[in-house]
Amino acid sequence: MIARLRILSLLLFLPLAAIPSHADENVLPQAVRIGVAAINGNEDALRTWSPLAAELEAILPGTKFSIVPLSYGDVERDLQDNKVDFLLLGPAYYVDLEVRRGISRLATLVRSTKSHPLHSLGGVILTRSDRKDIATPLDLSGKTISATGELALGGWLSVMHEFRQLGVDQKSFKKVLRASTYEDAVMDVQEGNADAAFVRTGTLEQLIEDGRIAPSEMRVLRFASIPTGFPLSISTRAYPEWAFAKALNTPEELAKRVAVALLSLPPRTRLKMVAGVEGFTVPLDYAPVHDLLRAHKLGPYAQNKNQTLLELLEEHAVWVLGGGLLLLVFSGAAMGMAMINRRLALSRLDMLRLRDQLEHTVSERTRDLEAEVERRKQAELDRREEAQRVKVSLVQTVKAVALTVEMRDPYMSGHQQRVAVLAQAIAQEMNLAPDVVECIYLAGLVHDIGMIYVPSEITNRPGPLSELEFEIVKSHPLIGCDIMSTIDLPWPIAKAVLNHHRFLDGTGYPQNPDEEIPLEARVLCVADIVEAMCSHRPYRPPLPLEKALAFIEEGRDVRFDAEVVDACKRVMETHGVLIWQ
Repeated sequence: MIARLRILSLLLFLPLAAIPSHADENVLPQAVRIGVAAINGNEDALRTWSPLAAELEAILPGTKFSIVPLSYGDVERDLQDNKVDFLLLGPAYYVDLEVRRGISRLATLVRSTKSHPLHSLGGVILTRSDRKDIATPLDLSGKTISATGELALGGWLSVMHEFRQLGVDQKSFKKVLRASTYEDAVMDVQEGNADAAFVRTGTLEQLIEDGRIAPSEMRVLRFASIPTGFPLSISTRAYPEWAFAKALNTPEELAKRVAVALLSLPPRTRLKMVAGVEGFTVPLDYAPVHDLLRAHKLGPYAQNKNQTLLELLEEHAVWVLGGGLLLLVFSGAAMGMAMINRRLALSRLDMLRLRDQLEHTVSERTRDLEAEVERRKQAELDRREEAQRVKVSLVQTVKAVALTVEMRDPYMSGHQQRVAVLAQAIAQEMNLAPDVVECIYLAGLVHDIGMIYVPSEITNRPGPLSELEFEIVKSHPLIGCDIMSTIDLPWPIAKAVLNHHRFLDGTGYPQNPDEEIPLEARVLCVADIVEAMCSHRPYRPPLPLEKALAFIEEGRDVRFDAEVVDACKRVMETHGVLIWQ
């Protein structure tokens, strides 16, 4: 429930970032500097992230964006001297500077994989395939490790956190070599300088794709407690990806514009080809990274050196265990002697008393069992009532999310509600299952939630849009899908929101020819078009219902699902526009 409240609070404030400030609309600086962690050297950082600067310049013309490669030793100095406006950092370094230097995240990086976009990372333990003496991570005791800095989450912290859970620390290794880059760490293993390398997820796949190593040359060691299902090779649990953050002194108006631009990046760009980056999403929760640094007393928590009671017990475990065993032996001996004396002193009267006590105990236990049966029946009833309350709460959350768009744009007021009502009627006319009907209704309430990132002067303009403005409008299904995916819902609402502008003939947006359009999205598509044509818009008055029905009939079985079109026509012929009153 706390997570849902955080998401709802974020959504209620996000529209403020999209509303333009007419007084400050010309205040964007001519030059903006983005500091990027140069984990593979300055030249690689410039080559990898220069496409990001180019994309931001295209979205925010008139402003020159430049990439500033930074070693981790340079970041804090450049922040203090105001040499960078924004930072793109690994999660552990971001959390460290968030606490100590007041930087704040605007978005989380989304990397591209062959299966699907990925906004999390983890650690990978690599060893040579011919090392038969190393089968599990615990076999690395007494071995030489190659890794990067101690605040590299993927290349060190995530792995050491898993070792910590097993009672293993850095002292168990023979030696730790500090490599400059993840590639150098893998090369140390390949050349025999180290027995294993700690790197971040994606490193192995990239080296194989670049032809630096053969697929059969390296083997991944996994901790037994880590679940499977991550699309890349991984040894540890996953954490949020790199954070794009603003410096403390960066103007808020500039930060808002850049945040909107990051979330509006087109899906197929040079950034994806060069850096393997899909784009950016709303900032994720970095609390797990805080917990990890706190557990290892690193970064902002490095000054907390006071030992806890548990650490003292671990340090003196041998003495504590020995004393405990001695106490247990003496206590056992004393109890044994007492039991022998008690048995010798028992008389026939004691035996009779024990019999009476046994009968009394059996009677009480019977009553207890009967009470337990009644308690479990009540608990099951309470569980069902709680499940219903949770479902009602989820529905209320979705409706609250829908209000964010309705309150922001007067021309959108009531649009999502009317689309939801018509889509629900179409689904009922098609005799769909009740759960599917409910999903379609709720998806209709939030199908345009992504429009909160589209400036209101675009949505309210009476004239035609420019190509760039229309591209921004076309991003709203992707943004809406990202927002709804952060809420744990029992319905596929995010999928419906993502696909409600796609057509059966392959047109529409976003383009994704390899994925079938779900039924919920096909119903929303028809309902959205009919409602839009019958409603007032800044650039035209409402059109007659007959014209809207003729339009969907013309696209029947070409752009629109034939069964959905037929059901919509039956609904509107029965109710007409009165369905929205």
